[in-house]
Amino acid sequence: MALSRFSRYRFCRIVTDPDGTTMLEDRSPWGFRDLPDNIRHLARLGDTWSSIAAQYYRGLQLDRPEVPNTGSDRLWWVVADFQPEPVYDPTIAIEPGTTIHLPSARTVLETIFSEKRRVEAAEGA
Repeated sequence: MALSRFSRYRFCRIVTDPDGTTMLEDRSPWGFRDLPDNIRHLARLGDTWSSIAAQYYRGLQLDRPEVPNTGSDRLWWVVADFQPEPVYDPTIAIEPGTTIHLPSARTVLETIFSEKRRVEAAEGA
């Protein structure tokens, strides 16, 4: 089973139960870290996790480098996972005035999606 490099399930282990059913183990969100290059966004009316991700991660080269500036909205889960208070239901509207914490693009590429993290997850670390 091949998962996209930017899938939120990228670091889940693939397991097979005794009946032969293949599934992913529970996902462990990366979670909030107080890093010096974090970004703070003051939510406005109409903001969604996808729109915020698209705004701040627009320049990232995701799965289709031949089509620049596409797909950054798919990183909505990175933003939702990164909140100091976990977001369990990303479909609930974001209240205007809420401070949204985002990891920097550097953190997203070099840490959240690092090969080292993938290997650690595969080894069950």
